[in-house]
Amino acid sequence: MTGINQVHYGTEISAEYKVNASLSVSGVAAIGQYLYNNRPTASISQDNTAEVLTDRIVYIKNYRIPGTPQQAFSTGLRYNSPKYWFATLSFNYFADMWLDFFPDRRTQQALDGIDKESDPDLWYSIISQEKLPSDFTVDFFGGKSWKIKNKFPLSQCWNQ
Repeated sequence: MTGINQVHYGTEISAEYKVNASLSVSGVAAIGQYLYNNRPTASISQDNTAEVLTDRIVYIKNYRIPGTPQQAFSTGLRYNSPKYWFATLSFNYFADMWLDFFPDRRTQQALDGIDKESDPDLWYSIISQEKLPSDFTVDFFGGKSWKIKNKFPLSQCWNQ
């Protein structure tokens, strides 16, 4: 496909609050809308040659750009122990994720012979973009540091 135009817009916000010297709470939100905003041209060529068989207009204007969630939220708790260990627990939620599509299904030729009025379910099953269900992850991360000869070994490396 050539001549693909996209528009990306959105906002991101984050905050962290220290409850006390050991505990902090954080939150992040990213809300966007990522769309194709034109009708590019697809060149169809024969396998193993450069011969172009035909060019077709691909009707993807206002389709969502696949491969990334258009909404993402995360919240987390982090504990830093005075005994040099730490733990982080986070909850992440993703929404408005769209599958990639086959460009040839978004052409006039893909709909030839299909009557939108008599079989609307088939018509829309061909041209609709498939949305993935929202999903989430829960992550836990922890660690511990040790002093050797009253120093943290890695901190010596960073300071040199």
